[in-house]
Amino acid sequence: MVNTLLFLVGFRVLTVRNVPLRSLLPGAVLAALAWALLQWLGGWYVGRQLTRATNTYGTFALVIGLLSWLYLAATVTLYAAELNAVRARRLWPRSLAPPPLGPADEQVLEDLAKQEERRPEQRVEVSFGADEEPAERPDEREPPAQTG
Repeated sequence: MVNTLLFLVGFRVLTVRNVPLRSLLPGAVLAALAWALLQWLGGWYVGRQLTRATNTYGTFALVIGLLSWLYLAATVTLYAAELNAVRARRLWPRSLAPPPLGPADEQVLEDLAKQEERRPEQRVEVSFGADEEPAERPDEREPPAQTG
């Protein structure tokens, strides 16, 4: 319960948009359960495997094991946060091998393009369709022909 509360507070504080706590709860519960499992597995591994190792190899194994544990914990936390984002923005179901793009796929691609807007006067527009040609970029125009 404490881990769930800590993840819930962390997700609430670190979320840019105002998302209801109810939307953050599934990710917080998933992260808390995964952390508890990782703690249990880490304790079991250290108690079972590293007690027979010599000082040098035991220290080396402990460092490698701790780095692996931190990597797994960070990955699980990231997946739990992404679960919250997918649920809050209704970005499912996604295509495993597009095309064709589904509505959720198009929404994700549009949001990724909109993230590139850097200034208030800048606009990024996104469209989907096979019959549309992409807009010509200024650097792709042919130089004007010189007459002489």
